Amino acid sequence: MPYRWEPNAGVSGRYRDTSTGRFVASSTVRRELDRYLDTADPAKALAEALRGRQVSLADAEIAFRRMIKNTHLNAVALERGGWSNLTPRDFGLAGQRIRYNYGKARDMFKQIASGQQRLDGTLTQRMGLYNTAARNTFYRSKQANVRPDVTHVRSIRHARDSCRQCIDLDRKVFAIGDPAYSLPGQRICLSRCRCSEEYLRLGDDGSYLALEVA
Repeated sequence: MPYRWEPNAGVSGRYRDTSTGRFVASSTVRRELDRYLDTADPAKALAEALRGRQVSLADAEIAFRRMIKNTHLNAVALERGGWSNLTPRDFGLAGQRIRYNYGKARDMFKQIASGQQRLDGTLTQRMGLYNTAARNTFYRSKQANVRPDVTHVRSIRHARDSCRQCIDLDRKVFAIGDPAYSLPGQRICLSRCRCSEEYLRLGDDGSYLALEVA
């Protein structure tokens, strides 16, 4: 792709299209993330293989852990402008999310082994949520790397059928780091969330200046 990462542009760095000289819209980056997570979904394929008895439970768990690691690292790499830009701090953030999902996945595979989790459509749906959980990791990375002058954030709802938490948060302004604010992917709709975020700076006159939507 003819893109160049510019770390000092936008609120936490932006891609520039070298063929046009223009910055790539944040919505384009978000759509690329959605495309990767929603269409290149190895979790669903693995669930179907389990349901068809084409893979052992032990081998499936190994493959699933590999998928979790790759999707979360790729989400952070996309947000940071590529693998070559990742710092120990970035790997640490991704690692936290990977370990958390490893624990959840371990519980799921125990439930499969015990028969508590059936090998049916609910397994396919459940495993798919682990793949799209990396959407939350993308936004965690974004907020962890915003410029110091970015002081506030608000959620922007796009889905017609949203959970009540997304509806309640829509367009409300919160300080960065406010525990009352939940990132996309942390809400009732979990990794199905399609909200974006608008980053703001508090002006001297008390008004908010919109800086970027991601």
